[in-house]
Amino acid sequence: MRAKLHIFIAAALLAVLATSCKETYHDISITSFELASVSPSGLKSADAFVRIGVHNPIGRFKVKDINGTVKRDSIPVLLISAEDFVVEPHSDEVYPVLFTGNIPDELSILQLLPMLSGHLLEDLTVDFSAKGVVCGIGKKLQYKDVPLKKLIDRAKK
Repeated sequence: MRAKLHIFIAAALLAVLATSCKETYHDISITSFELASVSPSGLKSADAFVRIGVHNPIGRFKVKDINGTVKRDSIPVLLISAEDFVVEPHSDEVYPVLFTGNIPDELSILQLLPMLSGHLLEDLTVDFSAKGVVCGIGKKLQYKDVPLKKLIDRAKK
């Protein structure tokens, strides 16, 4: 009789655990993206604090190796990297993240300014990669040739 009770409790516990783990990393989403501040850090670089809102229905994870390249006609015009940050478990929080942008050596700031003006944003694309790490196991995300205007419009929503 006691063995049957243990089996029943184990089965009930397994059922509870199975239904409580229905959310996965696919349910993580970026809820907001706001440019908080920008400051020059040299003749060809700048730092920007960005507030990134994240909906995280699962456990804690680290976002690392954040890199990107803004391109115009497949030519890099801005190289971007960001600090690693940790996303808290089961949360909807906004994280301040420091991004650094550098103009490639082949370009000058005078060449870059007209490329980044509003009417030319349609010509710019972004390659982006980052890695999500949980308990030392990581998943790399990569995006290629994403229109910059699409990202900006999405962030405004």
